[in-house]
Amino acid sequence: MGLEMLSIDFEAELKKHEPALELPEQVVLPGDRALFLSDSVEGLDDGAHFLNTLTSDEWAKLRAHGRRLAFATGQAIFTQGDRHGGIFIIESGKVHVFYTAPSGREITLAYWTAGHFIGGPEMTGGGIHIWSGEALSECRMLFIPANA
Repeated sequence: MGLEMLSIDFEAELKKHEPALELPEQVVLPGDRALFLSDSVEGLDDGAHFLNTLTSDEWAKLRAHGRRLAFATGQAIFTQGDRHGGIFIIESGKVHVFYTAPSGREITLAYWTAGHFIGGPEMTGGGIHIWSGEALSECRMLFIPANA
């Protein structure tokens, strides 16, 4: 038996043993609830809507110090490694917050909804963002600079 008799399609054989690529389903948050990846959901929304108790005069002062911003779905709000300058109060929309590991792998930390703020813990500015935030849907935010 000569070598010409062995006609094996090596690429086809290799493909038989490759694992099938399974993509995760698109993330859909239930309602307007945030999701923080933790071993407990207790207290998740404590502090959300923390500005609801402000009077209209207090809101006006806060907005005078802040900037209203809009972000399209998929747009970066802040990026890991960028200088930190304040916090973003989510007025509408949903935000995906994640850490990018040295390997390049993204690790989801939370999904935040209206009433929460993102951009902490460096609320007073001066540091760098240790994770990234991107709009999971169309978002409106009130950016409050650290000096305010």
